[in-house]
Amino acid sequence: MQTFLVISNIILWVCMIAVLVGFFYLARMVGEFLNRFRLQAGGLASVQLERGQAAPPFREQDHRGELVKLSDHGGRLTMLLFKSQTCHTCRDLTDQLHLLGESYPDLNILVIDRVAGVERERPLPPQMHLLLSDDLFKSYYVDAVPQLFLIDPNGIILVTEKLHGYEHLCSVLDRLNAVAS
Repeated sequence: MQTFLVISNIILWVCMIAVLVGFFYLARMVGEFLNRFRLQAGGLASVQLERGQAAPPFREQDHRGELVKLSDHGGRLTMLLFKSQTCHTCRDLTDQLHLLGESYPDLNILVIDRVAGVERERPLPPQMHLLLSDDLFKSYYVDAVPQLFLIDPNGIILVTEKLHGYEHLCSVLDRLNAVAS
């Protein structure tokens, strides 16, 4: 009888610890969810990075194993293109990215996809990097793909836009070049 009480006590404590761990994990998930919103006069609004804000810094390994940092792009404009393998528009954009590298040789191009299920249809040119990071989707508040961020050499966001295709991407870059000239 004494052994039964000790074993049942141990099982009870193990169950309590498991419940507390589950509760902590759930509370953390709710906190992350609520951090994506802010209270405004008209109600709730989702948090998004906007033009003129500092881009969140990062360090990630690319598909070649090279360490890529936002701050390491030698005074050039950086393009972050968030995409997904399940998005047809994203696949079309990826297929035409080599043309973008030829048209804009001074543009630093970083293609960002989620970690799960990544297959490249076409190898990226050497000046482009593929980053596999769910954390970047979270830190840049990307909720739909394809999403474009253009970042100046000082780390300030110049453009953030949801893309509709390759032509739309080229028009955004052309507009930016026209303003800069």
